Amino acid sequence: MRNRPTFLMIAMAMVIGDPSREISGANIPPIDQADTELMAADSAIANEAISEAHLPFPQSEDEEREKIDAASVSEVDEIIGNYLESINQTNGNFAGPVSQKLVTRYIRASAEQGHAWAQVIIGYLYVKGQGFSQDDAKAVRWFLLAAEQGEPAAQNWLGFMYLNGFGVNPDSVAAAMLFQKAADQGLADAQYNLGRAYRRGEGVARDDRLAVDYLRRAAATEHPWAQFELGWMCSRQRGGAGDDVDAVHWYRLSAASGFASAQYNLGFMYEHGRGVERNRDQALVFYRKAAEQNHARAQRALGLMYRDGDGVPQSDTMAVEWFRKSAEQGYSLAQGSLGKMYLDGRGVPQSDKDAARWFRAGAFQGNTWSQNNLAWMYLVGRGVPTDIDAGIALLKQAASKGSVWAQRELGQLFFWGKVVKQNDVESLKWFHKAADQGDPASLYMMGLMHAEGRGVKGDDDKAIEWYRLAADKNFPAAQNNLGTMYATGRGVPKDESTAVHWYQEAAEQEFTLGQTNLGLMYLYGKGVDIDESLAVELLKKAADADQSQALLALEQHAQEQALKQNRQRSMIALAASVAALLLLICRLVLRSNSNLELAGWRSPWFRCHSRR
Repeated sequence: MRNRPTFLMIAMAMVIGDPSREISGANIPPIDQADTELMAADSAIANEAISEAHLPFPQSEDEEREKIDAASVSEVDEIIGNYLESINQTNGNFAGPVSQKLVTRYIRASAEQGHAWAQVIIGYLYVKGQGFSQDDAKAVRWFLLAAEQGEPAAQNWLGFMYLNGFGVNPDSVAAAMLFQKAADQGLADAQYNLGRAYRRGEGVARDDRLAVDYLRRAAATEHPWAQFELGWMCSRQRGGAGDDVDAVHWYRLSAASGFASAQYNLGFMYEHGRGVERNRDQALVFYRKAAEQNHARAQRALGLMYRDGDGVPQSDTMAVEWFRKSAEQGYSLAQGSLGKMYLDGRGVPQSDKDAARWFRAGAFQGNTWSQNNLAWMYLVGRGVPTDIDAGIALLKQAASKGSVWAQRELGQLFFWGKVVKQNDVESLKWFHKAADQGDPASLYMMGLMHAEGRGVKGDDDKAIEWYRLAADKNFPAAQNNLGTMYATGRGVPKDESTAVHWYQEAAEQEFTLGQTNLGLMYLYGKGVDIDESLAVELLKKAADADQSQALLALEQHAQEQALKQNRQRSMIALAASVAALLLLICRLVLRSNSNLELAGWRSPWFRCHSRR
């Protein structure tokens, strides 16, 4: 068995990649961030006077009001319509409209006489600013008067005002109590609001089963919001609501009423094959229905389908159109998607400045993917002046919110110390955060830093633990280094067969250092039988990818082969020389014997053998 070159056998992967990747642009964040969650109804409703169930970005009081102003026909609107009709008939005008001033005078007179429904309507008009100057405090006063008479619509409206802090100090407990009073009288809106309160634990202890109970009561009246919310509870299997199949059922009922968020969620279920057979065509149908109602998430979903040619003919132009519609509504993921289209020049002229502008819009709302992209632009100086401090600050914002990419990038930046001051302790901290989320590259770096004693006291046992966690996730550098630990007996008993196993795992993923080490094990018969042809094949694969240690191994192997051939040629020459010498000796002996015979003397040895 030939001796192995020890400097090649200890071939341990040292880092995730080349240090130049930090600033070269190779570390740009992934192409996009997917919507992985179904929408939930995060807003209470005031007698169906809010048209959108959820806005996935920070929501201001003005945005709440816009939702109220965008209301579809509600029970209150129908009551106002009835008042208008009765007023017209009273005045002998059966077809034409009446003045707003006349309407409000009649309603106010009725409200001041103590009619509960008139009081509800007056409150509603104050909320919307119709016939009166918009005044939430006055709206609350009228709702309170009607609620004290036990009017469920007023109780629900007053609960809505308390919950959102409109015209009154926010009080979720008071809101829940009012929702309960109205729900007990069978008001579907209040049953929905109470179910939502139990789901979220607003003003009441969180109780998924009670949430489902009240949502079912409202859904039984074909309440689209309750149907939608039940679908979400089923998709999460909360409160015994059901499973994905049940979720599809409820989303379908809600979507049939034109509820945009239900249409979006139903499209999501079809796209991902949850509770229903995967069907891109159906996903497209429902996304489009929701998108045409200006649903921001659905618009972005359509943009992604057009960008990727998924279920539709690929079209960057259409992708940009839908991304823009969604982004202009403030949807942060769409803003990031539009920024990426500008960055890559897809569907729009390439513009780093526009890319940075849209990434900044998403980052401002706290979207981690946009923060990562904007950080990258600051670090490499694209679309914005190079600003390392701004880039690091954005990465830390994203990392603090759990962005694995940002945590790993910070670990890398502090590990190398080329962009920021090198700091192993800081590097270890960020790698640890990402590793705790199961990131294979960070698990590997934790092993490396423990093995090398960087940022922490060197500990081979800990290094083995981290390497194994990363190796079990098929991270090839960790598999290679784990093999090297077994090959050299660091942190584990020396076991060349196990080393071969891990090198094999890394090599099968085309990891060049794993191919190099596996080739060396076959070349020198460590943990496996010698197989020179296989060894050379593995080393050549690695060398073709410019793996320096494989190149050295092949060079040394070539030198050994040349030396072996020279040695063989020398042995052959020596053997030939010996044979020639023996032949010469034999000839000399024969000639000497012949001369002695002529002289009358014969050698005893010659005599003995000549008798044959």
